[in-house]
Amino acid sequence: MAPAAAFPVPSIMGTEELAVFEGLPIHHVHGTNDWMFDISQVREADGRASEVLGETWSFTELSDWTHASPAQVNSDVIWPWFTALPSLPEPPELLAVLQTLAPEIFEEEE
Repeated sequence: MAPAAAFPVPSIMGTEELAVFEGLPIHHVHGTNDWMFDISQVREADGRASEVLGETWSFTELSDWTHASPAQVNSDVIWPWFTALPSLPEPPELLAVLQTLAPEIFEEEE
C-alpha cells in the first residue's frame, strides 16, 4: 500500500490499529508543504509507525510538495517502490482488515 498524504494516518492511529498492518509493505509519501498535516506531525507519526511496523513501513518526504500533489509522485516515487517489492502472497486477513477499517466500501447500493 502506498498512501500519499492519506490513510493510514499514524498520527491518529493507536499501536493496536497500526499493528493490523504488520507484514504489509506500506510506503507513506508526504509533502513538506502539506497544509492539512504539518510535516512535524507527520515525522512524529512516521517514527511511531516505524516502531510498530518495522521494515515493512517506509516514508518519503517530498520537499516543497503540498497535500494534493501532482500525479508525478506516482511515476517518481510510488511505482518504483512497488516494482522493487518482492512478490508476496496476498494475506488472507487483508479483506477482514479492510472490512473493519472501511466498511462503507463493502455496502451494497440499493
